[in-house]
Parts: sequence; structure tokens; C-alpha cells
Amino acid sequence: MSNERPVRALLSLLISVLVLGVVGPIARAQPLPNQAPASAIDAVAMVLAAASNPRWTGQRVPRPDPTPRPVGASIVVRSALRPVAVHADPSAARVRLAEEALAALEAAHDLMRATGWSLPVSDGERGDTAGFDLYLVDLEHGAYETRADGDLPLSFEDSSAAYAVVDPDVDSTLFAACVTQAYVDASLLGTDPAEAPQWRRATSAWLAWMITGRFGCDEDEVGRAMAEPWRAPIPDRSAYEGAEGGTDDGQPLDGAGGAAWLALLDAYHGGGTGNFVREAWQFARQRTWEGHDLRGSPDLFQVLRAMFPNDAEKLEDVVEALALSRWLAGTPAAPSHALRALPQLGVPAAKGPLAWDSLPRRMRFDDTPIRSFGTGYVVVDTRGAAPHSNLRVWLRGEYGTTWSLVGARMDAGGHVLSQLSTPPRRLPRSYVVIELLEATDHVLLAVTNLAPRLPDADSIDVNERGFELLVDRGVGP
Repeated sequence: MSNERPVRALLSLLISVLVLGVVGPIARAQPLPNQAPASAIDAVAMVLAAASNPRWTGQRVPRPDPTPRPVGASIVVRSALRPVAVHADPSAARVRLAEEALAALEAAHDLMRATGWSLPVSDGERGDTAGFDLYLVDLEHGAYETRADGDLPLSFEDSSAAYAVVDPDVDSTLFAACVTQAYVDASLLGTDPAEAPQWRRATSAWLAWMITGRFGCDEDEVGRAMAEPWRAPIPDRSAYEGAEGGTDDGQPLDGAGGAAWLALLDAYHGGGTGNFVREAWQFARQRTWEGHDLRGSPDLFQVLRAMFPNDAEKLEDVVEALALSRWLAGTPAAPSHALRALPQLGVPAAKGPLAWDSLPRRMRFDDTPIRSFGTGYVVVDTRGAAPHSNLRVWLRGEYGTTWSLVGARMDAGGHVLSQLSTPPRRLPRSYVVIELLEATDHVLLAVTNLAPRLPDADSIDVNERGFELLVDRGVGP
């Protein structure tokens, strides 16, 4: 009873107030001004609001410019069950090719969906279809292009609608893989439009191989990247923006050669499943909350560094391990099934083999400087070495970067018997003694430029350096 009296009293007071009209002016809706008055208080409020909202001061990259759709492709071949379509001109040959392209798109869509990859975002029926559009149109340069349609304002993270154009005159044996690569590239553009196009090209070529067994339109470039290990895994901006797709130093075009490095990385850490690279792309996504240009960080190299904690395995350790994986890829001596399954499109170039009786020898790598995360190889033939012999190796590199020196003892079949390395160091001088085992047939020396800072595909790489090795024979106790 004691609790009911205050409640009744409060209700009586409210009724009295309403009857007397004391709260009438407060309860009535007040007319809102059409425009807030400009005053000093408003100015202070705007300053405080801006201060409470973080302002991005890191790297920015241009937002992809929308590109008009091709004209003349009046025939549309649609998938009955999947959100993909192919546009072509009315000629009979192009229609048959459009049906082949549609089958490749459907297969790529099914596999990417089953394995958790992001699919191309809806373009709002810009191509008069409900899903992704691919156009078979003659191109002046290249085999395919991925083009942006425009931003998606309702997306929480940065995203862009996109379509693809494939040249119908692509080599028929690569056509399905090329269509797959274009589809993946468009999906990556929609997923993270701020990522460098070199990363998209490398990832789409690698994923095309995962889906079709061919590296899209760029098998020649991937083979060249494997055979030229001193180059950067992902070319920098200067290489990508070379006149008509070429550069003075012969850097692989468009970045597709990076597919080889991604295949090695996935075989090393993902067991060939593709999950590791897929998750890296998801972690690289961001949201640009102010300004026109997109946030350029984190990029994929920064994500990869974060995915390898310093107290376990650093990114530099992985790069060092991939240098040996590149040498073994596609051979029966590779230590894992995923690494053996990689096609041997190109054999890594090396200096040597140096005959045991010809030592000591000095090997210079200044004619082809080593770029960031690139490697130089030397092979030493140890057949004929006396028992208990050893190989002595001195490394002297140019200043301004971090060098890694790895020596692998290998048998006649190319299998690694054991390996040792010097700790990566900024001081460009290292020394290692490699004791030869009874089964040692040759020794592989791999020197990798670990770079003083992370590479950035949106910038110019200034970390290329040369080095030299002094190789000599010795006798143990």
C-alpha cells in the first residue's frame, strides 16, 4: 500500500497539469526553420564535429573512372541460373563464341561461390541484365580489360560496379581461361577498387589457373616471371605505366607475372587451397569516409605482413622460403604436392654451375640488379670434392637494403638434403660455411633482397641493388 500512494499522487499531478494546459506549449509541435541560421555557435559546432570525425592522412589512390559500355554488341546470351551474361555482335561466329564464354563464366561463378570468393557486385542493370556483363569486342591493346561502372554509394566498404571486355581473337586454347581471368579481375575491382591493378592482374591470372589449369591470357608472362627471379613479385608503378605496356627494363607487363609468386605463396602457406590469398584480399578492404580519392592502405603487402606475426614467422622469413620454393616448383624434388603441381612454365635463371676445381670464383649480380623480394641464384657443382670438404661463401651487397643468404645442400635428384642461412641484416656483408655431406651433389646459393621497407605497387621501387659472392672451397678438420 505504501508504494501505491506515490504513484497515485504522481498520476493526479500529471492529469492536473494537462488540464491546466501548463505543458501545452511544450507538447505542441514547433515549426522547424527551412535553413539553420548562420552564427558563431554553428561554426563552433561544425569545428567540433569535424574534430570528432577522424581525418585520413595516409596514402590515397585515384578512384576508378567510370567507362561507357561498348556499343554494337547487340546480341545478349544470358545464363538461365547464374547472374552472368555475354554481349556480342550478331555474326554467327561471335554468337558461338559467346556461348563458349558463357560456359566459362558459369564455371568460374560456381567455383568462386563454392570457395568463398567475393563475386562481382550488381551493376544496377547498366547492361540491361541483372548480373555481370562481359563484352566480346575487338581491343587495340591486350587480350582483355576490366572497366569500372561507378561507385556503389550504399556499400559500407569501398566498392565499384564493373564489367569486362575480352578480345574475341584471343588464342582459342586460352579463350576460356582468359574469360575466367576477366571475370575474376572484375570481381576484385568490385571488392577493393583501391588495390593496385597489378595485384588484380596477378591474382586473376593465378585464380584462372586454379579454375581452368591455365594462367588466363598471360601464360607467357607468368613463365617469364618464373624464369627471371630477380624481378619484383608485383611490379611497381613505373613498370606498370610503361609506354604501350612495355618498360625499359623489360618488367613483366601489367603484373600478371605475380601469379607465379602467389602460387608459390599459396602452396607454401595454404596447401594449394587458395584460402590464404582469398583471406588476404578480404582483410585489405577498407572504407573511405571522406574525400574523393580512395584510401590506399592497407594494401596487400601490408596485410601479408600483418598475417605473419613477428613472434612466429615474419613476412621476410616467408619471402626467403619462397626463394627456395621457386627453384623446386614443378619438379619431383618439391617437398609438397601443392608445389609439385605447379606448372614449370619457366626455369629460374642461375649463374653456374661452378665446377669444384674452378674455385675460388667471384660472381657479380650488378648487370641485373635484384628488386624488392627478388632473388639471385648460384649453383656450385660439388662432385669431386674430397671427404670432409666445405664450401665457404662471402656475400657483399650494396648498402640500402636487407640481404638474405641461403645455402641448400642438394642430392643428384635435386632434393634438398639440408639448408642453412645467415640472419637477414642491413649490414651488407655475410659469411657462411657449408659442410658437404656424403650425398651432396651440388649446392644452391640464393641471395634475396628483403628491402628496407615494404614494396608498394602504387609507388616507385627504389630498392633495387646489386651484390657479389665470393665462393671458395675449404677442408674441414
